Amino acid sequence: MTTYKAEKIYENVHWVGALDPDVRIFDIVMLAPYGTTYNAFLIEGKEKVALIETVKNKKEFYDQMISRIDSVLSKDKKIDYFIHNHTEPDHSGGFYQLLKERYPEAKIIGTLPGLNNLKNMANSNDFETIEANNDLKIDLGGLTLNFIIAPFLHWPDSMFTYCSELKALFTCDFFGAHFNCPQVFNDLINDPKDIDNLWEATKYYFDTIFGPFKKYVNQGLDSIQNLEIQTICCSHGPVLRKDIEKYKNLYREWAKEKNVEKKIVIAYVSAYGYTEEMANAIKKGMEKSNEIPVEMYDLLKEDKSKVIEAIDTAEGIVFGTPTIISEALPPIWDLALHLNATTHSGRYSAVFGSYGWSGEGPLNIDQRLRQARLETPIEPLRIMFKPSEKDLEDCENWGNKFVRIMKGEKFEPRNDLNRKRRTRSSRNGILDNTPKRWKCLVCGEIVISANVPEICPVCGAGAEAFMLLDDIKETTKPEETSFEGTIVVIGAGGAGIEAVKSIRERNKKCKVILINGEEFKPYYRPSLTRALADTSLLDSEKFYIFTDKFADENNVQILHNKIVIDIEVENKNVVIKDQKEKIHFDKLIIATGGNNFCPFKQKPEDFSNVFGVRKLSDVTMIKQEVDKLKKTKEENKKLQACVIGGGLLGIEAAEALIELGLGVDLVEVMPRILPRQLDQEGSLLFQKILTEKGIRLLLGVSVNELIVDGDRATGVLFKDSKPEKVSCDLAIFAIGVRAEISLGMKIGLKTNRGIIVDTKMESSIKDIYACGDCAECGSPVIQNWTNAIDQGRIAGLSSVGVTDAEFKRVATPYALFVFNSSVFSVGLIPSDNSDPSLSVLSLNKNSSNVYLKLFFINDILIAGIVIGDTALGIQVQDAVEAKFTYQETIEQFF
Repeated sequence: MTTYKAEKIYENVHWVGALDPDVRIFDIVMLAPYGTTYNAFLIEGKEKVALIETVKNKKEFYDQMISRIDSVLSKDKKIDYFIHNHTEPDHSGGFYQLLKERYPEAKIIGTLPGLNNLKNMANSNDFETIEANNDLKIDLGGLTLNFIIAPFLHWPDSMFTYCSELKALFTCDFFGAHFNCPQVFNDLINDPKDIDNLWEATKYYFDTIFGPFKKYVNQGLDSIQNLEIQTICCSHGPVLRKDIEKYKNLYREWAKEKNVEKKIVIAYVSAYGYTEEMANAIKKGMEKSNEIPVEMYDLLKEDKSKVIEAIDTAEGIVFGTPTIISEALPPIWDLALHLNATTHSGRYSAVFGSYGWSGEGPLNIDQRLRQARLETPIEPLRIMFKPSEKDLEDCENWGNKFVRIMKGEKFEPRNDLNRKRRTRSSRNGILDNTPKRWKCLVCGEIVISANVPEICPVCGAGAEAFMLLDDIKETTKPEETSFEGTIVVIGAGGAGIEAVKSIRERNKKCKVILINGEEFKPYYRPSLTRALADTSLLDSEKFYIFTDKFADENNVQILHNKIVIDIEVENKNVVIKDQKEKIHFDKLIIATGGNNFCPFKQKPEDFSNVFGVRKLSDVTMIKQEVDKLKKTKEENKKLQACVIGGGLLGIEAAEALIELGLGVDLVEVMPRILPRQLDQEGSLLFQKILTEKGIRLLLGVSVNELIVDGDRATGVLFKDSKPEKVSCDLAIFAIGVRAEISLGMKIGLKTNRGIIVDTKMESSIKDIYACGDCAECGSPVIQNWTNAIDQGRIAGLSSVGVTDAEFKRVATPYALFVFNSSVFSVGLIPSDNSDPSLSVLSLNKNSSNVYLKLFFINDILIAGIVIGDTALGIQVQDAVEAKFTYQETIEQFF
């Protein structure tokens, strides 16, 4: 094995890092033509030893570091502190291996975000940590280490470490460069060419790493302004022993914010001259008022750096690109990616371009502009092939409108869907009293109201979750179909009701019969648990999804409290329980939903105080039982409920029972709450919220049977668990929804976990459709409201002959609103942190009660967790859908 020698910086400080002369592309996105170094520094006090940073997580670099440490640190000494100024893997990759193999008692020092990152990188928290702050001092014996918190230089976890006795500052990426330096020190670089290359690498490093964070650069410089500094030890490139003031002055100069001028820059590329014609016409329209100067650049002729300099000082930025193979051209993408929220947010921007058979290029650039938080007040202008005289006139008007907006003219919010996703209710004034369609971004429910809805009737999200879709008067009525037969819908849940609504949207002629298995009007099932705590909801129209008025106006026949027991496929009849009458159909839609899985050996219907939570009748019976128990309870005795199931329904039921004054044991078979939706840290935080509200959590516990006394349950018995049992006055099971497919099985439909359907929602028998919790379309049954509604819509449209309607599964967030807090889980939360392409960002946002964790694969945001902030959860949802990069995510949220 090759041996490597440490380089002495001071008598008791050594460079023990690694050289990487061959790298040319660093972290995929940065050029490194001169290689790089991974710097680590060993500091020996009279009593303690500290290691600042480690090296990239690759064996050859780890071996270099170990060899250098061994060359200077005697065997009778150990490293007492690992100090991490920053936790990117090229700085911290070797820490956990070094900790476990050699120095298991070492304490890890870093900022709170940094320590969280290290725990996730190690997939462990079995090491002692010390949270750094500006007041923390570590005495090594004759040498004192102080810490300077420096967020966003260039991660939220960044900090500096300073040793006053040595006048040495350890800055991590600050003042660094990707430059392989075998001499270690910059004052030992003598070749003029190497010196020039180092300054080139330093400027490039600044532009790439710190360019988006210039205000934080100035804050960092201010924080070290009064320090005596003889040596700067950064994490890449040489240790600085000369030109320190020059480095500081250059950083200050490079970090200057350029004055934004009242001007417009048009930058475009044109493959066949069509986009250039548009650019000239747009410029002409902009210059009609002769008030705002316009600069125009053809990117195939102009120097890119000149264009970037012009853009950085322009209040208006307009890009033009054709679409080739469904995408914008690279020169425009380069400029769009240069823009960032820190530097360019709030500026006016727009996109235009010609296209042939598709025109996605301007749309994609428009999305990028919005990600960078630029104002995009007008929709992208797209013209097929060569613009006509009328097209060129439209270009002039488009350009003139852009100028008028820059001058302060008020404008309507854009109508295109992508823009609407950013148009939250909180940003929209109500223009008139026209009924409007609002979409809940959490569950997808459409609510019609003149004003923003106060609460979503499905998921319980507040007004901040809604975006405005359009005025009802503006919607275009689709063409009606010619089908004139009878359609029977079995089931009045969300899927069945949506099927009926979509039928009537496209067909007014056919006969529609809705068979409701309950005595109540169709209602929002997700609101059941809220109705348990507040029965006044049952008197509100907002609780009901389908009114008698709608049925009358749309000629829908509703049969309440009717149970279908059979379907005569050949004769096309449905058979009603206890009825001799049969109902004929030409098309049939089965939307029978699902039922709770019962975890007990006994049948719950045999006991007067054991309930599932799937129907409104369940809620009314639970409330009646609670009222009865309250009247008979002993003095000073609190009624106790046992809720089986720690998912959304079980937690909401527990909250309702707490509000009704009961004590609650919440039983969950998994070892923590919401393991699929939350990581371990998030689960612990949410569990704390629940326990603080009076819920006792019994985790990792499997239910066996009820303890009974006559027709009442007095407790629940567990399998091989401690406690072995709990006593209760009331037992509720909210666990494991199973598709209700008995009708489908009886008539020979193909079934798996659900009734198997195609993307038209048609079953294996012609003219019979299935949708919602009872249906299975290409993958296991999707048990959530949004997909049930979508399936119901497709089933209804297909049944009346709409041929282009197809179901596509929608990824919806897991959202839970309880105890004045919220839980958002967006995307697939990784269960295995060993994937080397996975990175995690974890922060507390604004207060310790808000938890945010974001997950990235190959630098792309794939999932996120938010506890305690609904608006933030929706922003994370948007960012996951937009596939934000790590850098874009930082700019968006921090």
